[in-house]
Amino acid sequence: MSNPVKSLEVKGLNKVYINYILKTRSLNIFNSYHDMFYRLNPETNKYTKIVPENIIDLMDPIVLAYLIQGDGNLDKGRNRVRIYTNSYSKVEVEQLATSIKTKLNIYTAVLLDRKDQYNLTIEANNSKLLYS
Repeated sequence: MSNPVKSLEVKGLNKVYINYILKTRSLNIFNSYHDMFYRLNPETNKYTKIVPENIIDLMDPIVLAYLIQGDGNLDKGRNRVRIYTNSYSKVEVEQLATSIKTKLNIYTAVLLDRKDQYNLTIEANNSKLLYS
């Protein structure tokens, strides 16, 4: 494999940012996870990220930790955790919120971020459960 790290200059208003692209290899043992979380769109011939229908069966503290680690952040000003689920449908985001509440007893709000894009928010009074 050639150098797996490549840099790309992105010019913004009065600033130049450098983005790094990291290419990694994949193992066949991970294909089942890809199949679980991505669906092929036959019209575009591209994969779309989905929430599995059985997410409630899969949800546990480790799954939530990975979700936050990959797509979340801590809003220190409000002491809340936000999970950016913009690529999912509203129904899928609601399924995630329900599974987190049902399996982990953590209330998670579904908030409209922009047109047809929804995020999950765990407010300060519930975020304490994340640290225990």
